[in-house]
Amino acid sequence: FAVSDISGVPIFDVNSSGVSYFDGNVGIGTTNASSKLTVSEAGNGNIALFTNTTDADLYINLTSGVTMLTPTTALLAFGTSSSEKMRIIGNGNVGIGATANLRDKLTVRKAYTTTGFGTTDAAIEITNSSNVVGYYSALNFRVAGGSFNESLATVSAQYSGWNTNVLGELVLGTRGIGDTNVSERMRIDSAGAIKFNNYGAGTLVTDASGNITVSS
Repeated sequence: FAVSDISGVPIFDVNSSGVSYFDGNVGIGTTNASSKLTVSEAGNGNIALFTNTTDADLYINLTSGVTMLTPTTALLAFGTSSSEKMRIIGNGNVGIGATANLRDKLTVRKAYTTTGFGTTDAAIEITNSSNVVGYYSALNFRVAGGSFNESLATVSAQYSGWNTNVLGELVLGTRGIGDTNVSERMRIDSAGAIKFNNYGAGTLVTDASGNITVSS
């Protein structure tokens, strides 16, 4: 079965081989098909279903400004080069490079091929796109809920300078009583020296509980 325009050029063809052809955009639920396939639904809800009819289904749901992909198998996977790279399981936990034992909200797994330290072959990288001395790349810990949606602690790397290569310092911070934000508590500079912000000159000692104090 074929349909042609007035000049005889085929614009729609269905044949017994199972390969069909349509020359133009297709609209489902709309007469304004702006793409090769435009599906429109005036109300909220599932707009499309993809299924293998056996054990895998995927719904595309559009509701209140949110586009949601929902597999009925409670497992949504993403891949490149014909192999899985990331998955979201039924309880919302995410695995990157991991397909099993996803016990936490995010599990990142990578096989290392080097015993060197400080290489770029890392599982997670946090980068500050502003290449300015003094700026931080930070991992922030926060409590959420009620009026306590505030930072608890940070682990930060500071770009501290340049001397034939970039110099970095590791900074640890916590939030204490009366603090309006996280404050720096300890720093390891680019040479490996450790600085404790709460102490002045003296000898560091520990008590029976492991607390560090200064003995002048």
